[in-house]
Amino acid sequence: MAKTEQKLFLKPDDDIDVVIKKITSSRAGHIILRIPENSVLRSSADNFHTIKDEVSRAKKKLLIESIDPYIEEMATLAGIDSINPIFGKNERLISDIIPRSGVPSVRKYHATKRMSSETEREEAFSSFFSHERAPKKHKQRRIRRERSYRPRSKKQLAFSLAVIAFILVGGVVLATRVLPRATVVVLLEKTPLEFNTAVIVSSVAYEVDAEENKVTIPGELLTAIRNIEMQFPASGEEMVEQKATGELYIYNEYSSSPQTLVKTTRFETPDGKIYRLDDRVIVPGVTVDGGVITPSYIKVSVTADKPGETYNIQPDLDEVWNIPGFKEAGLMERYRGFYAKPVLAMTGGYMGTAFVPTENDISEARKKVVAALRNSLLAQMLVVESRELQLLEGSERFAVLRDEIKIDTGEAGTFRFFAEAEMQRIVFQESVLVNTLLDGLVSPLDYDFRIIEKDFTYQDILPDWDVGSLTFVIAGSFYVEPDVESSTIKAQLLNQDEMMIRSIIFTIPGLKKANISLWPFWVKRVPNNSEKVTVELQ
Repeated sequence: MAKTEQKLFLKPDDDIDVVIKKITSSRAGHIILRIPENSVLRSSADNFHTIKDEVSRAKKKLLIESIDPYIEEMATLAGIDSINPIFGKNERLISDIIPRSGVPSVRKYHATKRMSSETEREEAFSSFFSHERAPKKHKQRRIRRERSYRPRSKKQLAFSLAVIAFILVGGVVLATRVLPRATVVVLLEKTPLEFNTAVIVSSVAYEVDAEENKVTIPGELLTAIRNIEMQFPASGEEMVEQKATGELYIYNEYSSSPQTLVKTTRFETPDGKIYRLDDRVIVPGVTVDGGVITPSYIKVSVTADKPGETYNIQPDLDEVWNIPGFKEAGLMERYRGFYAKPVLAMTGGYMGTAFVPTENDISEARKKVVAALRNSLLAQMLVVESRELQLLEGSERFAVLRDEIKIDTGEAGTFRFFAEAEMQRIVFQESVLVNTLLDGLVSPLDYDFRIIEKDFTYQDILPDWDVGSLTFVIAGSFYVEPDVESSTIKAQLLNQDEMMIRSIIFTIPGLKKANISLWPFWVKRVPNNSEKVTVELQ
């Protein structure tokens, strides 16, 4: 019983013949074809059209699995369903915003009004004399007020003393620990280190080679090849003679040795039509395993011997086409051992008036196809290129390798423009070049430094595509400053007096100028609390 579904795993070097053989030998009605990322099938879109045609002829369903977006796109263009089994997700970066802390408020203390004992006594006596009608009651009130006055004055006195002490202690703390601050602004020397160096970027170099005024660094030669076929309307008309074309499988059942067939080798159909081989091919020999002989085969392109629609045929795919040259030479064993079978129909033969593209049609078609190829190759480069790689102006090459015009002789009045192009780039890591230049600089400075600014240009850029190298001159300056940290200076300044502050500041390498501020005016020493000290490097 035939399997309903089968997954076929291809190797990177499995060509279209191996794929067709696997598909035709599979008994499954639904085939899942797993194509690796570096498969040789991606070299031409024709491979996918052939697979599509073979599957259609076998009346099977096909799904292509691949993580290569280029393979997916070619499968889609050929009308084959495809899927990428791996999906990635982008993560959103979130940054926290930390608000500034407020300035702590300073508690204000208000002095408490105190009533003097003399004033109270006067008020008591005045109250006493103003109430003559009830002397006894006033006398009792006076006694009570005198009794209540004496303990309150002691409490008030104690409270006043406590407030005074608190204010004095708080004042001392405020003056010595809270208020004192120190600000040190250090202006450092900014020194330019100039260079003018010849550079060679080599795609075959594996390590840096630095000489005086000359540096060789590793680089990469990136190459991408793509082909596209597009259809356009043809506005011209003329008499044309066009030969039918198609494909054959050539079988070898004769010998385990390979057989070379020259270009234009003839193949004869059962009804006597002749088709000729488009290119020289080598038919592999048979394989023998345990005494079992398995014929070998290879797929080739052929063209009809004569123009015309007579050669547009839909042959039986199992019919045998012979090679009459072997028979004519008397090589009957070879004649019977080598034969061919058609892959699909032979089409394109025509004689008569047809729509043909004018020079303007071809020119416009070429512009559009070339633009599409360039954009496609640029997108392909972005996939393989790292952000760390530097591409200089003039180190990229785009070239059309071949193009072909195919005239549709039907009533549609169109033609197809096929083109294949290549894009190359020579790139390198700029960080490697910068570090190499820094290592080779002869510095006039006697202290460690760090780069704060880079200013350089690339000049005289010249690629050599044959060897995959790039030469240029890099000229400019590295602006450096002393490699000192504000935290280190701050740690040295804590709790130091003015004399020690100056001594520490003057030991900073590359010092240009410094400004020291102690606040308030009575402060003569840097606070021992690092949060009260600010060191700013400029």
